[in-house]
Amino acid sequence: MDFGEMLRVLRRRWIVATVGIVLTLVATLGAYKAWPNKYQSSAELTLIGSKSMANQAGNGGNPYVAVGNLDPVASILAGNVSSDQAVKQLRAEGVTYTYTAEVPQFAAGPFVQVTVIGKEPAEVTQQLPIVMRYVEQRMNELQQETAIPTPPNSVITTQVIVPPSTPSKVLKTKLEVVAGMFVIFFVGTLITIAIVDRVRRRKTGKRHADADTATPAGPPAESTADADLDEGSELTEAGPPWARYQGYQDPASPSRVR
Repeated sequence: MDFGEMLRVLRRRWIVATVGIVLTLVATLGAYKAWPNKYQSSAELTLIGSKSMANQAGNGGNPYVAVGNLDPVASILAGNVSSDQAVKQLRAEGVTYTYTAEVPQFAAGPFVQVTVIGKEPAEVTQQLPIVMRYVEQRMNELQQETAIPTPPNSVITTQVIVPPSTPSKVLKTKLEVVAGMFVIFFVGTLITIAIVDRVRRRKTGKRHADADTATPAGPPAESTADADLDEGSELTEAGPPWARYQGYQDPASPSRVR
């Protein structure tokens, strides 16, 4: 079916198309209104080199200069905080919303971004610091859970470099749901129009075929001259064919001679 044929079908079934469009708009608006808004707040931490790393040659005692080799440690920390065990521990501490801890894409250092997503902005603001403190706690615990505990002067610490942001609406998921609802109803409308059009045209064709079958066969068609005679004038019994009309006067008749 090309575009022109589609337009002709829509014109023939405009009632179905109108109802479908109205239902599509109502469903899309309803999905937008019904789907709850979610809010998110993020913060970012960085790992800080230990005192022993800062005192190495070339670092000048600056722990921020010694972060170049800590990227793998940041990945380990983010994975540990995202584990099922960590989720259970944080839930016990009051974190009921979804959170993520990940190394930002294209990060230029050992950074860990923490994000909390929830329905209420106030609760998001309250729960994000809990996750951030847990990240710092796990960083210390990981260094002490090894077979040989890390010496105090070699302990890697964390530092907040981006404070928690103001909770903002998360529109991506909501727009995806609304767009999906629109597509489903719109495609359903087109399919319904096509089915209705096919069924109606099939019934119309069958009705015409039945009417042609029910029409009785008429008598053989008469010639044009005979039909004109039957429809036209009163006939006389004698004379040539052109004299069959009543009122015809032969030129040689006495009444025509003067």
